[in-house]
This record gives sequence, structure tokens and C-alpha cells, in this order.
Amino acid sequence: MFKIGIIGAGGIAQNHEREISKLDDCKITAVCDIREDAAAEMAQRHGAKVFTDYRELLKTDVDIVYILTAPYLHKEMTIAAAQAGKHIFVEKPLALNYEDCVEMMEAVDKAGVKCQVGYVVGYNPAQDTARRTLHEGKIGDLVVVWDKRMNNATILNTAIGTHKEWVTDRNRGGGHLLECMTHEVQWLLSVGGEVDTVYANIQYTNPDPRVTADDNCWAILKFKKGGIGVLGTSWSCPLNSGDKGILGTTGAINIGRESITLGCRNGEDVITEEVPGVADSTLSKQAHFNQCIRENKKPFNSIETAAYNIKVIMAMHESSRTNQVVKV
Repeated sequence: MFKIGIIGAGGIAQNHEREISKLDDCKITAVCDIREDAAAEMAQRHGAKVFTDYRELLKTDVDIVYILTAPYLHKEMTIAAAQAGKHIFVEKPLALNYEDCVEMMEAVDKAGVKCQVGYVVGYNPAQDTARRTLHEGKIGDLVVVWDKRMNNATILNTAIGTHKEWVTDRNRGGGHLLECMTHEVQWLLSVGGEVDTVYANIQYTNPDPRVTADDNCWAILKFKKGGIGVLGTSWSCPLNSGDKGILGTTGAINIGRESITLGCRNGEDVITEEVPGVADSTLSKQAHFNQCIRENKKPFNSIETAAYNIKVIMAMHESSRTNQVVKV
């Protein structure tokens, strides 16, 4: 039975709490938040201890720590958890820059603990089916993978004056590309692999001077193994929309919410079929991490994978600042 400590009892923590509660091999025994009432509310549901200082939680006998705080706190807390000998599940993004990621990786490696980062890649059935369909050679070699995610324009402004205000500050949240659309970058990387070069335009369009976070990004990623990735993301679009797909040399995939549409060329004919989405892993992120700890396996969304994601995003920011193609 794994004893679980939760650091950060905000909105994302409720999702993790719900999934952890479904598992028979773990129990939440400690909850920490600087807002004691938030920590107490969650702790009460599990008979867990309440903390307002995460360092005190790390002194307890928890086996796994879930770090579910704002991004600017991830480095400090992850290194401290590793030094305390705890296995670590840390929400995305891993950190605000690649140099911090390197320090975190070194601490985790030195401590010999497992670390998984909270990406949904590998757990979304339709996206995962599309990724595996390409890698199995069913649509030939990669030509382009695209991902467009346009989100509500109020997400930043409604955070002002609340405990979520960090999301508006690029020095604490990192901006929309790093804090949220890192999911989209991670999926592109899972399809195309390592990146050779990037060209990006990142914009700050929010009219409120209190908001310093970027809220739009368009980028082209050139993969080392061939093909490109096209990324379009926004936190300023009043019309929420999304579109994902893959084009190969002999076919294409359109990705829906729960299935994919697969079209393959056969001479002049195009054969199209609907394919149900089936995730590569039938486990939740939380159950998968428990399994990796028990079986001493590397997590699917490992700390190394997450650090490379940050490296690519930092190259995007450099490209936008310089208006140049940047080598990763």
C-alpha cells in the first residue's frame, strides 16, 4: 500500500484525488497547501494529516509525493522530495526553463527515485491510436502532424485576484505555451520524435497590463527523422476549437474525440475507415506510476521526456524573440 502525500490542493489536485481514490494500492495520508482550509477539506475525506509547509509533509512516511502547485514552485519542491527519498509525480510543466530541469533530473537520478510528469500523452485513446498507427507504418512516413488548440479568452482575466493569479504572470506560470499547451508540444514530440529546428511566433495580446503571460503561439517544428509538426495555440480565442491530425506518405489520420478516421491511398482510390480509439495503456496516469514503482520501470512521461519538452519550448521562445529559425 503506497502512502500518498498531496502538495497543492487546488483545482488540478481534485482530479488527481479522484483517480487516486479509485486505486486499491494507495491511500492519501497527507495533504499540504498554504491555504489551510483547502488542505483540510481534502484531508478530511481521507483521514489524512494537514500541513501548510511542504517540508513538514516530506518528513512523514509518505511513499509518493504529488506536486500539484504552480510551475515556479516545481523545481524547489521536486528536488526537496527527491532528497527526502520520495517518489515524485509532478504536474506539467516540469519547470520554467531547461537549466532548472537539468538540476531536477540530477536530483532524481542521485536519489534513485521514480519521477513522472503529468502529461496526458499515452492516455488519450484517439491521439494514442493515431500515434501508434503512424509508427506501425500504416500511413507511410510522416509528412506533417498538426495540432490546433484555441481556448477561451477569459481564462487569464478571471484568474486575477484569486489564488490562481500566478497563471497570469510569466515569471510564475511561464505563459500559456509552457503552462498549458506543453501538452500539445508533448503530443507532437511523441509522434515526430526529436526536433532539429523550430520557427515560432509567440504573442502577448491581452489588453490588461496586469497580465504578462503570452497567450498565442504558432510554430513549425522540423523533426530529425523527417516530417514537420505544425502547432497553433491560443488563450485569447472566444471561439473554442481544436483540430489534430497526421499526414503520411500513403495515408492520413483525422483525430476525433473518441476515434480516428483513417484514409489510405491505393493507386487512385482512397479507402477510408473509422477506427475506435484504444489507448496504449488502459491504466490511469496514477495507476501507471504505481506500476512503474512496483516493477522498477521507467514511466511513460518521464522526467527526461518532460525536460526535453521544455528545451523545445525554450527554443520556440528564442525563435520568436529573434525572428530566426532556431536549432534545438
